[in-house]
Amino acid sequence: MSFFLIGVLMVFLFMWNQLNVYYLLPIGSSGIQNIAAGAQKAIFPIGGTEMLLWLFPFT
Repeated sequence: MSFFLIGVLMVFLFMWNQLNVYYLLPIGSSGIQNIAAGAQKAIFPIGGTEMLLWLFPFT
């Protein structure tokens, strides 16, 4: 087990009593069509960032 995984598990366990699932509800309240439209607009900027991350080590 890596130290990172142990750290993530410890943070998760310490924050378990403050966990509130209702904070995730606004994501799905706008509907799948609006989410898909936003995802379609975000593909180009995310793709550019990914391309930069892949090409930067070779320059």
